[in-house]
Amino acid sequence: MLDDIRNSIQDELDAVSTQIIDATQSNIPLVNVIGEYAMNQPGRKMIRPMMILLFAQALNYQHPFVNKLATIIELIHSATLLHDDVIDHANVRRSRLTTHKEFSGTHAILMGDFIYASAFKLISELESPTVTQILAKATGEIVEGEILQLSLQNQATVSLQQYHHIIRAKTALLFSTGAACIHALSRSSTQGNALHDYALHFGMLYQMTDDILDIDTENATLNKAHGTDLSEGKMTLPTLIAYQHASEEDQQTIEQILSLEQPWQNILPILERTRALHHCQKHLDQHLQKGLNALTHLPDSSAKSHLINLIKTIPNRKI
Repeated sequence: MLDDIRNSIQDELDAVSTQIIDATQSNIPLVNVIGEYAMNQPGRKMIRPMMILLFAQALNYQHPFVNKLATIIELIHSATLLHDDVIDHANVRRSRLTTHKEFSGTHAILMGDFIYASAFKLISELESPTVTQILAKATGEIVEGEILQLSLQNQATVSLQQYHHIIRAKTALLFSTGAACIHALSRSSTQGNALHDYALHFGMLYQMTDDILDIDTENATLNKAHGTDLSEGKMTLPTLIAYQHASEEDQQTIEQILSLEQPWQNILPILERTRALHHCQKHLDQHLQKGLNALTHLPDSSAKSHLINLIKTIPNRKI
């Protein structure tokens, strides 16, 4: 299903990929070497540009700004990943060494800064103060989400509200920001609001699914190490729900896992005892349904059908 969606917009995706390369070129050879490594990783899904392109089609908005916006969103996403991997001391992303492991933390941070700068250069070319404000606000909120997560690291008493705040800022926000920008550029009315709601719930669903994949040890196709989040002391949805339903003894074990005093694998029997993954399903179903409900406000089109199928693929993804 995902391949069918991708094939329907392959020419546009190829154009976005070319713009990404062009936007991150430098007269400094080392910048190009690091940029090539960081931006052309195997298995890159390009979900965010795909969504921008489908949003534009759903609104019947045809303009060169569409590909440029898709490029901008992917650049911002890539910059945040470079910084996140340094902060998280991550060793592997998309089945190969992270940029900071291949080069250094300093190189990765500076490359992330360069990609951010490249994105904001393209933003200026959109000639839209509204879009500039939307993107500037979003990048600030993304950083705030990262800082909030850091402030709650190694803590088991993270509330569901705090968890939602974190994943909205770190993941869902960039999806919904893309929708808000298309809304602003196309000057659509209620349809743009519908896309924003769809994108927000898509992003929440995407991150919650990612949390489940992190502890799914039977999935051999995951392109990062299992238990990465718990090994970094981050509270995830399955762990949060397990903690809420756990015995006092199991709660103590979870606290020790998050404080890195026990291996993350010790969460697995607790997840079984608390039926945490079963309880997670309710949260996934809610965001899936809310995302689908948002699309009912759009007129029927092939793009709308693709958006429906796209969100349906998320709970079943393996990578």
